[in-house]
Amino acid sequence: MLKSMFSFRLLKKVRMSLDFARDGTPKAGCPPEVGPGVLEVRRSERRGGRGTHPEDGHPSERMGARQMGLFQQPARRPRGAALIIAMLIMAVLLLAGTTFMTISSTESQIVLNETSLVRAFYEAESALIRTVVILSGNSGYTGTSGTGAGGVSYTVQVINPGSHPCPTSDSRIIKSLGSVNVQGALASVDIWATVDRISYPFRFAIFSTVPNTIVTGTRQESELLFGSSVVTDSFDSELGAYDASMGLNNPPTTSCPGGTACGNKAMFGRAGANGDTNFSSGSRIYGDLRAGDAINNGGNVTVSGISVSLLSSSATSPGDPFQSITPPGTASGSLTVTSNTTITPGSRTPSGDLGALTVNAGITLTLEEGTYYATTMSFAGGTAAQPTRLAVTGPVTIYFTGGSTTFGNYVTWGNSSNPTWLKVVLNSTGTNYDSVDVTTGSHFTLYGGLYGKNTNIDIGSDSVIYGSVVGRIVSLQDRTLVHYDHALGMQPVCHTGRYQVRRGTWREVLPSW
Repeated sequence: MLKSMFSFRLLKKVRMSLDFARDGTPKAGCPPEVGPGVLEVRRSERRGGRGTHPEDGHPSERMGARQMGLFQQPARRPRGAALIIAMLIMAVLLLAGTTFMTISSTESQIVLNETSLVRAFYEAESALIRTVVILSGNSGYTGTSGTGAGGVSYTVQVINPGSHPCPTSDSRIIKSLGSVNVQGALASVDIWATVDRISYPFRFAIFSTVPNTIVTGTRQESELLFGSSVVTDSFDSELGAYDASMGLNNPPTTSCPGGTACGNKAMFGRAGANGDTNFSSGSRIYGDLRAGDAINNGGNVTVSGISVSLLSSSATSPGDPFQSITPPGTASGSLTVTSNTTITPGSRTPSGDLGALTVNAGITLTLEEGTYYATTMSFAGGTAAQPTRLAVTGPVTIYFTGGSTTFGNYVTWGNSSNPTWLKVVLNSTGTNYDSVDVTTGSHFTLYGGLYGKNTNIDIGSDSVIYGSVVGRIVSLQDRTLVHYDHALGMQPVCHTGRYQVRRGTWREVLPSW
């Protein structure tokens, strides 16, 4: 009986499996509710109330179903994948965190290094500036070392270079080293500079150095005074002689400061004063105008550049600074020149001593290259055909230490081929209230520079200046022409005042690896 029942059910299942195609779709006539690999067994057909799943039946039924592949087992769910994904995400986050910490640590070290270098730099620079101040009072100072603010150390050396542009042999090389300890290492900055007692006073065509309100009387409102038809412009003697072919009524070009292309004539003849300026009718300034106070214009005055009035009413206002210059030597005795004469510094005792110098009318005094000193200078008037001359054959500096002086008419100073060869330093010591007077006659011709911080300079009418004039108060009489020489602006003048850093010598020395 049991055998017959088992056989019947097995045949039934085989018949049902034959109702499906090989691809699992029902054959024609197969009941749609019966799916592939699924056996629907009614509860009444099950024995003992077993479940509906085939494997819940008799063992022989389970074995037969497996053997014939009449049902499919459900796919197993993946186990452990979430753990692997979480571990990968944690690894990425750990790598990102480590990278950010490394970058942060590196940036902090960079900031620390940069801050330390800046501290070392400022310590080295401040030590150098202190050394310049000390040298001005003690030229034998050789340097020192110590610790500044915040534990920054410094070392300063003062070296005598051996060669000097001035006869006083006062040039010095300063080496200043600033150091900061950074985590066991040193961040260091090394600054070098050459200092000397040299001034560069010829920066303007015409300039009055006295501050406003110092001068009283008729010149109170005209520390810089232009007569009628006074003209300033510029040229560059390194490019040749001044180009007068363009004519005074022809404005110079702004396209080039010199050269043959547009003529050696340009619009850089700037004028200025630390006090007031006063211009008469017809004056023309081909360049800028700078005034410490009022600009008094007499009418029909041309300024091609920028006019600036600082309106400083204080007597202590420094204005544009100009150096007091003490001559590096002295003069005594006297020298009268009655015939054409050539002098070298070594031919005088002491060297370069001209004493009280007098040059007779129509005579030429020639000075060879070197430095000279004079207490007073008197040049008798010459004529248009034969002026009284002070000629130079090379770079010459004359220090004038005496009182007031007056020149005659038709006096010529300098070398027409090179105005930079002659520099005359008039009285330039004392306070703003101290002064002497130097007055030239008419038709005075200067190839060079005149500098007198404490000298009132009065240039006679119809004079011509190829260079620069800087004085305490300056007067240019009618029809005076001033052709500022650019090359003269770079010419040094030696003195015995404060030490200053020489142009172009301040530098930071990089370490050699």
